[in-house]
Order: sequence, then C-alpha cells, then structure tokens
Amino acid sequence: MQWVKVKFNEFHSWLWAHSFLTGMALIGIGVVYGVFGSYHPVNPAWPTTITEYGAFGDYFGGLINPLMAFLGFGGLLLTIRQQGKAARDVETKHDDEKYIEHAVKCLERAYWALLEQNANCSKSTKQDRLAWLTCARLILSSEDAFARVSSEATALRVLYEGEREHWRREFYVLLGLDKAYGDLKSAKYFEYWTDDASSQQIEPRSIRVIVEFVDWPKGLHDPIDAVPEYTDKEIDAMNGSLRGVREYLSNLSARRHARAKQPNKDKTETSGPS
Repeated sequence: MQWVKVKFNEFHSWLWAHSFLTGMALIGIGVVYGVFGSYHPVNPAWPTTITEYGAFGDYFGGLINPLMAFLGFGGLLLTIRQQGKAARDVETKHDDEKYIEHAVKCLERAYWALLEQNANCSKSTKQDRLAWLTCARLILSSEDAFARVSSEATALRVLYEGEREHWRREFYVLLGLDKAYGDLKSAKYFEYWTDDASSQQIEPRSIRVIVEFVDWPKGLHDPIDAVPEYTDKEIDAMNGSLRGVREYLSNLSARRHARAKQPNKDKTETSGPS
C-alpha cells in the first residue's frame, strides 16, 4: 500500500509538469496561428518583399516576445516548484531518519532503565517506582517518534518494526513472563518498603505501558504463519546429521495424524449399534 501511494505521488507530479508544458505549447501554437491570421486575415501567405518581411518581423516579434516571456516565467515557476518539492523531500527523509534513530534508542534506554544486574550476573527488574516510570516514558517517547515518520518511509518503518520486535522479546524475558515463577508473579513486588521505611507503589499506568508493549499487538501479522509445515516426505529426506530433528518431527507428525483420526473414531463408536 505504501509503495502504491509513493508511485501515485510521483505520477501526479509528472502529470502536473507535463500538463503545464503541454498547455504552454498549445497556447504558443494558438498565438502563432493567430499572428498569421491577423496579419493576413483575407489571404494568409508569406511576405514577398523585403519591406513586407521587415513589417511582418516587427509585428511577429511584438506579439511573440511577450509570449516567450510568459513561457519563460511559467518554466521558472515550474522549476521553483520542483526544487521546493525536492528540498522538502530531503528534509522529510532527514527527519524520518532522526525519528527512527531516536525511537530505537528510546527502546534500548527503556530496557536498561528497568534492568537490575545482580551480583551473580542474573537479570531482574528493578523494584523501583522511578525506574518503572522512566521505562514507561521512554517507551511512549519511542512510539511517539515512530508515529511522526512519514508514511512513504517504508524501509525505515520496516527497520523499526524489527527493532521493536527484538526489544519486545528482551522485555518479555526480563519480566520473567517465560517462567512459572518470578518477582512479577507476586503482588508484593509492586508494593514495597524503601530503606528509609517509607511505603512505595509501582505506578499502575507505568505497568500498563510496559505490559502492553510486551504483549503481541492485536491484528499484527506473525510472519511465521506464512512458513509451511514440514511434510512427511521432507522429513524422511532430511540429512543424517539432522537425525535428532528428523526424529522429533516424525514423532510430532505421528501424533498430529493420530489426533486427526481420533474424532472419526469417536464418531464411529457413538454411531455404532447399541
């Protein structure tokens, strides 16, 4: 869709420029025809004497010079318009690159703002209200910067989607959502006592921003869905060095076939003689 929009804009600019030049050319032809018609209204013909050529040249020049000046002015306006558009395109491209760079940097900073590097080199989330707020604000800043990228910058948008998917996975692991246990599984994690014996709570809105960022967005297409499953023939043809993979896939395929036959078996037993 983005490619179609870009091509349509390019075609619109090309059509506008050529329509303008064609219109100017038609006006010029009309003026030249009018000059001959007005100079010889009864019997249009070329001058035959030097005196007639001189008079015709003065007459023709007096009419055609303003036309040429008009065409030159029109060409100047067209050039200014094209140069202005080119300058705006360069500026927009530069802004898009800066927006994407800032958006990606914000995701990285958000991750490090929430990361707690433990003494045993393990990773966990900081039990700190300010850390969660800072992380959430950086994520929002990243999303805002991405929203400012022009719709024509398809390559930059694809780049950001890849970076966002990477950091979404990093946050998923950091929050311990891939485990059955962890700090975030307990409500006590979000209400804690500081060293000065004051009660602190993690800001609920910061939790929402971070959790919604980690969750798979609704309506987002998963590219893995376009990859076909292995067929039994492809599994059997696998190289011997992949015997572990081949055995796993064979077992998986066998279980899948067994489940596919199970409803038919149940149906036969149900419809059998009583």
